[in-house]
Amino acid sequence: MKKNYLSAFLLGSLLAAGTAKAQLVINGTKFSNSGYVSNYSSYTEVKSASNSNYAASNRSVFEHFETSPQALRVDNAYEANLADGSTDEFKGPNGSPGVQGVSGSVAPNFHTLILNNGATFAITNTKGANVYGSAQLNNGITTTNRSLRQEGALRFQNGATYQNGNTDARHVNGYVSKVGNNEFTFPVGSGSDLRTLKMSAPSANSHFSTAWNTSQPANTSAKENAIQAIAAAGFWDWITVTPSSSPLTITVSIPDLSAFAGTESLRLVGWNGSQWVSLSSGPSATGNTENSTLQGIIPANSSTITALAIGSSSGALPVSLAAFTAKAVDNQKAALDWVTAGEKNNAFFEVQHSINAQQYETVGQLKGQGTTYARTSYTFTHDGLSPASIHYYRLKQVDLDGSFTYSPVRSVKLEGYLGIELYATVEPGRTVKAFVKYGDDQLSDQATVSLVDLSGRKLSSKAVSLQKGTNPVEFSAASLGAGLYLIRLENASQNSTVKVAIP
Repeated sequence: MKKNYLSAFLLGSLLAAGTAKAQLVINGTKFSNSGYVSNYSSYTEVKSASNSNYAASNRSVFEHFETSPQALRVDNAYEANLADGSTDEFKGPNGSPGVQGVSGSVAPNFHTLILNNGATFAITNTKGANVYGSAQLNNGITTTNRSLRQEGALRFQNGATYQNGNTDARHVNGYVSKVGNNEFTFPVGSGSDLRTLKMSAPSANSHFSTAWNTSQPANTSAKENAIQAIAAAGFWDWITVTPSSSPLTITVSIPDLSAFAGTESLRLVGWNGSQWVSLSSGPSATGNTENSTLQGIIPANSSTITALAIGSSSGALPVSLAAFTAKAVDNQKAALDWVTAGEKNNAFFEVQHSINAQQYETVGQLKGQGTTYARTSYTFTHDGLSPASIHYYRLKQVDLDGSFTYSPVRSVKLEGYLGIELYATVEPGRTVKAFVKYGDDQLSDQATVSLVDLSGRKLSSKAVSLQKGTNPVEFSAASLGAGLYLIRLENASQNSTVKVAIP
């Protein structure tokens, strides 16, 4: 394969123009690449100026090592989709992971675009970028200029595909366009959260663009009667450049909506210019948790739907407790943290404490959020605790109308806590001595201590009323054969077992 090295090809014009060596300018001529080009370690910017162009064909390769985030600047034709196409591979600044991108005012036409720069790839070109063959989104997050919407999008032409753009770590944070009549999944998200939108095969020459937005949809109070609420989690901006003459089945990946509505109530909704309307004819969600899918249909020849969001036919669910933890701090405090995935009519939380898991007292109160679809975090610290007891906590969630529910119970043990401990020894004369340490008088003081063989058969048992401190219990092993045995403690609060070896 013939190799063309840009540094040698353009060195004369660079020197004549007085251009710094850090910038490679395709200027005043047509540069044709039918082989292999690499600008490794020589230039930090490639510029296709307004009086020049770049043309590549015959499966040629251009390796990009530019060090500027706007390294490939295109202000005239950059045509890499000629006969048999060619490959543009971005390999990072001087071969190291780092930001690279495409700038300028004329969209480059890539055939095979490979992003191996190991970091963000920024498309700031005011006309976006076109892919005619395939794109490998190996880099991580690819961004477009959101203010330009579809004009600055990463556009996949008819039949174009992509790989590795379908995870939270690898997708397009911005606008993606699709031209043609192929089924397509838009690899869009927020930069940390993938929210794909899959479109069934449209009619020929159709053209659509979309981007995921994490802000609350606008005009959520304007909705048809069948829709009771619109989720605040985000929406897909939907741009119809050329509509499809056939209906489009749309399938979206949703965030966690377990606090918003049940699975059966979720609906894909579209903004038609005056109100949110249901695009789902009935239940079509696979679930209401993270990455479940939801489906709807955009009618044929429709160009009025300009946004897609998630609605509910039954309104919001009550308060949903997503997490609740309790842990010891500084050996005298308990730190409680809890998160709600959404709240409906939540007045406040009472924090309740107990040392026996039966009688509770309120030790604090935190105001609720009323009604919200957003996740909310709460923190409470309870101090002045003694290590003599286990500390139990629960939340009492109280609605605006006075109704309430209790959370699951969480427990905290401080360092030095002694509840009930069991150990045993064998003394001369084949006497087995068991010792039960009893340190928490909130636990049951009634116990049974047994000598048990390895098959589980009780050989001897004694009932014990435990006193604070150490409680000895003796068993004679005179008639037992040598070997391993078990001492078992049974108590309403806890059970324990230890092994003893009888000689």
